[in-house]
Amino acid sequence: MARSGDGGAIGATVQQLRESAAFFRSAGGDAYRISATPATTGATLFARYDFAPDWTFAGQYALATTPSFENTGDSLITKVSTTRVSAYAVSLSRANLAHRTDRIAMTFTQPLCAMSGVMTFDLPTDIDASGQLTRTARAISLNPAGRERLTELSYSRSIGKTSMLALSALHRADPNHDALAPAERAVSIRISSNY
Repeated sequence: MARSGDGGAIGATVQQLRESAAFFRSAGGDAYRISATPATTGATLFARYDFAPDWTFAGQYALATTPSFENTGDSLITKVSTTRVSAYAVSLSRANLAHRTDRIAMTFTQPLCAMSGVMTFDLPTDIDASGQLTRTARAISLNPAGRERLTELSYSRSIGKTSMLALSALHRADPNHDALAPAERAVSIRISSNY
């Protein structure tokens, strides 16, 4: 569902993902096998506003929920609580800055990240006096301590009739949502041509 006009656009989408032997498109080995069939329902809202000639502000927000499920079978994972994930992005851009084909943009993004959810494991912890393995249930939060945030400044313009130059500089905080990971920085230059 979307609506657009001369000054911008707004819209929303609703999707459902049904998985088999996987959870959020990740699957482990036999010890972490998912035997359930999780169903994730998500919604995405997006908008674009052309607030001045050549200037555009855009944003997008996504939220998805997976109901809790029991995991039967021979797996260390016994159950997963209701899980919520989200992602967002905002950008500010200007076209025709110094050339009729150029564009400069600043983008701020948080990739998909869990906001809540707990995964419960049935872990072997000891051997009793009779030599039998003892097991303990342990709950692990899916909500990470860090939140990856990617800030990017980009510039692009045509070179001649068939080539394009693109420059970008980015800063990535808490890579992979790891609060202990050092920030990453990169600069790139790309030239592409059509033949």
